[in-house]
Amino acid sequence: MMVIIWLAIIAGVVFFIQYFYRQDMNHPGYRNDERGESAEEILKRRYVSGELSREEYLSLSADLKDLG
Repeated sequence: MMVIIWLAIIAGVVFFIQYFYRQDMNHPGYRNDERGESAEEILKRRYVSGELSREEYLSLSADLKDLG
């Protein structure tokens, strides 16, 4: 009887951990690409907005091309 109680407690803990973990993953700020942008599009947007200098943009762009 005690084994069944402990199994139920463990199953409940696992359920709640999975539930809250999935909630965090569905949070709008969880992913970097909320708009569905590719890495290259994000890089271009950051350069245009002034977050990156020309040198940073060119370096990162070359890195992306080497990876892909």
